[in-house]
Amino acid sequence: MAYIDIDVDPVEFYNGLDRSEKEEIVDLLTEDGFIKRPIIEPNLYTIQKTEFNIACAKLANSYYRLTEEEEETIMKIVKKYN
Repeated sequence: MAYIDIDVDPVEFYNGLDRSEKEEIVDLLTEDGFIKRPIIEPNLYTIQKTEFNIACAKLANSYYRLTEEEEETIMKIVKKYN
């Protein structure tokens, strides 16, 4: 079998994808364990709810940066409504 070396710029490749192709890439990365989809996916019911869900997803994805006090505050809020 012949060997072909192709130099592809990842940013240029990504920018050339349409939305459905980008979603396929996310699916592949998720299946391979490179990324995790956020537990909370934005709903489009209202702009306010969408912004809230996006903020929660960002918070969930950066939990490791929270202080113990911040984590305790969030857990108190969660326990209040569950």
